[in-house]
Amino acid sequence: MALCIATGRPASVNCSLQIFAVHSSVEGVQILLMPNQSHLVPTHVPHTSPNTQSARTKSLIALFAMAGALLCLAPAASAQVKARSRVDVALSAIGFVTKSVTGTLPPLFNSQSQTETASTSAGWLLSVRYTRSKYVGLEGNYLFTRFNETFSENLVGGSQVNVQELTMGYIIHGPTIAGLVPFAGVGSGTMVFKPTYKGGQSLPPQARVPVYATIGVDHDFSKHFGFRAQFRDVIYKAPDFGQNYLTINKRTQTFEPTIGIYLHF
Repeated sequence: MALCIATGRPASVNCSLQIFAVHSSVEGVQILLMPNQSHLVPTHVPHTSPNTQSARTKSLIALFAMAGALLCLAPAASAQVKARSRVDVALSAIGFVTKSVTGTLPPLFNSQSQTETASTSAGWLLSVRYTRSKYVGLEGNYLFTRFNETFSENLVGGSQVNVQELTMGYIIHGPTIAGLVPFAGVGSGTMVFKPTYKGGQSLPPQARVPVYATIGVDHDFSKHFGFRAQFRDVIYKAPDFGQNYLTINKRTQTFEPTIGIYLHF
């Protein structure tokens, strides 16, 4: 088989380069590039039938097409594996320690001083994290706990409250030290205080906007599982459940020590 490369010369002029398929064997197809110059010794090319040449050409095209497809798919598959490996889901036990706050009731209630206190409680925290790089990470959190909210001047016995937190945050990671990966983050979202049916004193639910900061460490103890310990500090406006006789307009602070495990994808 001979292919002439167009050179812009008239048809009567010999082409400058010919490609000869010499022969095929188990080792593959050998290709010989041969300048078309009269002073070179001609190379003998075994006769090959048109059907055989066509089959070989189709095989070469299929081979190159397969190789190209693999080269295109390999980076995508690798990127997918890396992306999945940056996601983890953590379930942690959490302590809920809230600072008592004191404020002044509205003038309607003689501007009395009132102290609002939440009992110490325990709950659980579900977190999903995506880490793009050491300094770029996102997390989503869902927290649940139950405690008793008391008021010094009103609402004798206080109110039993279910608390749910839905927040999103930004996470950064530090260098690994002795197998521990430190991290820190900040975020915000919503906290819903919902008095219980029996112990809630018939108070309506109320939502607040919290701001939180967190610091902690991760430790992988297998390919897919790890240990996480962290400390969260959450600041939000003390709930008054929309009742003016409970309103002191003060911010409170909750400290949340957390320990748990995570599943690494």
